[in-house]
Amino acid sequence: MYDFILRMAVMAGLGAMIYLVAKAAPRVSEEAVKKNGKKRFLLNHETLEKVDAFLSVFLEKGLRKFKLFLSRLDNFANDCLDKVRGGKLGNGRKDEEKPTLFNGKEKER
Repeated sequence: MYDFILRMAVMAGLGAMIYLVAKAAPRVSEEAVKKNGKKRFLLNHETLEKVDAFLSVFLEKGLRKFKLFLSRLDNFANDCLDKVRGGKLGNGRKDEEKPTLFNGKEKER
């Protein structure tokens, strides 16, 4: 029981701290952000927009290259499957038909 009361007290304290921080946060103004008459470099709106634009272009190019790589890998896998299906890599004769498992036509005995 004491453990429950202690946990509830800690959670109530954390809730009160979050409430006080949330209530005080809107009081921060533009003057508080400025340093020596200039805005900080990292908090500059223009700088953040430039970084965002750079990351967007970099991500787009990276995803396009990844898509190209995946399509090449898919084509390679399809070529390998075609070779296996065609009997080029099989152990039997090339003119011999390989049995199909799911063609729907079963031989009756």
